[in-house]
Amino acid sequence: MDPRDAQILALAKGKDELEERLAYMQAEFENLKKRCQRDVEARLLRAKETVFLDLLGVMDNMDRALAQVNGNCMASGKELDEFAKGVRMIHQQMKQVLASHGLQPIEALDQPFDPFRHEALIKVEEMDRPDGVVLEEILKGYTLDGNVIRPAKVKVNVLPKAKQASAPAETKLGQ
Repeated sequence: MDPRDAQILALAKGKDELEERLAYMQAEFENLKKRCQRDVEARLLRAKETVFLDLLGVMDNMDRALAQVNGNCMASGKELDEFAKGVRMIHQQMKQVLASHGLQPIEALDQPFDPFRHEALIKVEEMDRPDGVVLEEILKGYTLDGNVIRPAKVKVNVLPKAKQASAPAETKLGQ
């Protein structure tokens, strides 16, 4: 074989190896870009969660204040009624702003207990209600962009074992 032909074959083989390495490196780079993008999105979500969890404390206090004002509005006159109206408007505006950024309340009342969305603080036995149903929402839970950031704290109906056999299977606590 001619030395030039051997040199040409060696160069062609080297070129093929370099092209293969280039394709591999390009694929690795694309994977790295995707991984970095996911990491950035996860960090942003965690940052949003922190802010929203702080704001939820404010919302909880507004809920408590409104509950107190609602009970006293009629007895205390027009000034208290106007104050309550203003607080309700602020409360509604805050809920709209939070919702526009992906925060949604978790439906809990009269729903089957879901340990991924609800935290049972109280368990009671009410024979006229289905087993595993949420009877009362003690503290509202929220999702942020579909992820639970705070479970709803609830009171759950838990029937004795003998009564559970007659209850629908999908409403049993913890199942």
